[in-house]
Amino acid sequence: MGWFFPIIALFIAFIWIRYFRDIDIFEREKWGPMVLSFFLGACSVALVFWISPLLGKALGIKLSGNWLDDFLFIFIQVAGLEELAKVLAFGLSFLLMRKQFNEPLDYLIYCSLSALGFSAFENILYFNSAGASIIVARGILSTVGHMFNTALFAYGIILFRFRYNKSRPALILLFFILAALAHTFYNFPLMHQGMRIYGYLLTLIYFLSTISIYAAILNNALNQSPFFSYQKVIDSTTVSSRLLTSYILLFFIQLGLMYWEDRDLGYSLMRFKEDMITTGFVVLVSSVRLSRFLLIKGRWHPLRLELPFSFGHTGLGSSILSHRFRIKGDAYNAVYLHRYWHQWVWIRPVPGQEEFPLENARAYIESKHFIQGDLAVYKVQVEQEGSLQYFGIAPKLRGSQFIGDEKFPIAALFEWPDTLDEPAVLAKTKAKKLKLLGWVALIPSPESDSLLES
Repeated sequence: MGWFFPIIALFIAFIWIRYFRDIDIFEREKWGPMVLSFFLGACSVALVFWISPLLGKALGIKLSGNWLDDFLFIFIQVAGLEELAKVLAFGLSFLLMRKQFNEPLDYLIYCSLSALGFSAFENILYFNSAGASIIVARGILSTVGHMFNTALFAYGIILFRFRYNKSRPALILLFFILAALAHTFYNFPLMHQGMRIYGYLLTLIYFLSTISIYAAILNNALNQSPFFSYQKVIDSTTVSSRLLTSYILLFFIQLGLMYWEDRDLGYSLMRFKEDMITTGFVVLVSSVRLSRFLLIKGRWHPLRLELPFSFGHTGLGSSILSHRFRIKGDAYNAVYLHRYWHQWVWIRPVPGQEEFPLENARAYIESKHFIQGDLAVYKVQVEQEGSLQYFGIAPKLRGSQFIGDEKFPIAALFEWPDTLDEPAVLAKTKAKKLKLLGWVALIPSPESDSLLES
């Protein structure tokens, strides 16, 4: 069955290559350069095999059960060496394909792909050694962990080049050290003998916390793109659905291979249930959080080491498992509203409202802005009986957000006084200060009116 493991490792890699193409909305990378970077990352494993024994002899450090010895061994001979190998593969990608690096996200993508190649080769080795039972766990934890660690180094380059105008070169070295430390913190609970009882749980908690940072640095890179346009948005539903369905398929592949190995259906199903609860939760949270981005041109979101979910009402999150559990990030999928960007659309009152100030009106979505709390609002030009007037609309974030099978977006219609044209005033405006006129559905043509009643 060992011949099948490389196919699985490549399938896991494909999941994430497709992910990067899905979120790379402003200037999408081509498949060829991405695959080349992945291949170079896979080849970098050979460098680790060659240097690791030499480094071990030179330094004389090894796992001994002592906290300091184990930390130094993991930091230098495991994490540091592996991050160096992945960074060198990325550097070769940069030299070979320099023209591909024309926006900040490219640095994150190609660093992540280098790590993805490294992880794929490593996964094949582990699958052959430990069997099918670790496929999904390594497919999400080790794979994304490798990408996150190396992406930290890329983020140092992004800060150096795009935030500080090449004035702080030490950032590159600093973030390489942070990448090695992040790798160490992931490995230490798993490798230190004194923590093995609860080490896996600690690694899970740490991994989930890094997802928040990974989402933030990807978001920041997108926000700084020279090709940034509010017309383009990430289809968060498609991104998360593709990740989830791919990993669900991986769960069933693992189940089938475990049964093939052990010929014990009861044991295989028991492990399947356990993995669906633990690893499945990690897959769910990671897939959803890494699909949610708040795209604001020029904005640098702070990096916080925090769990990517919470309990209770928090900001823009939406309920996933119950009315209390929320995964963080901008939960509104703006793709349905943005399909009408810079177009005339008809606005119709949502059924059930007693009064509505506009009749037979249509609106032109002119621009996107953000008020206090980073809530998106849109300035629209409304035409009614030959007269033009400016209003604002804000997407509905709670409850039913769309109407009909065509998913016509529901939005709040509010007055747009001239003072809101001043950026400083707009940024400090609270949602409750906007004068609500009613709830409307945006539809492409009057013929769609009948669909509002369905």
